[in-house]
Amino acid sequence: MIVTLTSAEMLRQWQTSLGMLPARDGLQIIRTDGVDTDAVIRRAMRLWYAQLLRSADPALLPVSDIAAELVPHTDASGYLTIDLPDSCVRLLSVKLFGWLRPAAPLAPAHADAAIGLLASPYGAPGPAEPLAIALPGRVMCLPAIRPQIIEARAVCDPGEEVYTLDDSLLSTIPTTI
Repeated sequence: MIVTLTSAEMLRQWQTSLGMLPARDGLQIIRTDGVDTDAVIRRAMRLWYAQLLRSADPALLPVSDIAAELVPHTDASGYLTIDLPDSCVRLLSVKLFGWLRPAAPLAPAHADAAIGLLASPYGAPGPAEPLAIALPGRVMCLPAIRPQIIEARAVCDPGEEVYTLDDSLLSTIPTTI
């Protein structure tokens, strides 16, 4: 089940996992020469969450359609590129006007064979087999029948103060830092 936690709620989850919760809630110890453990935990928490957004199963993360936020650009060669917003961590699929199905963006390293097909009109991508290639901060799409984005499913970062994820991922919180 997808849950949304505030930064304070996630910090409590991490403190529990790390065994750092105080034994008595009414007791308070203040030191001015110690390490700010909450700041250390918050940094580790943020890095952990960013890694989840980049690599975890999308079924365990919030996926949204960001098509309305995107602006397509067609260049002189007829390729359509879409600049992705900074909050977009991972574009899962894109579907343009006229495409019969969405296309999952290929990483440039995996797109070599598909790019080689562009030289031939017989091997070029068509509406039944569209091509999307992920580039830093943008995606290139073929064919560009009309520069209109129908759907763009993505994993986006909700910001520093919000953690949205499947509750099963809470079990992956480390027990040591």
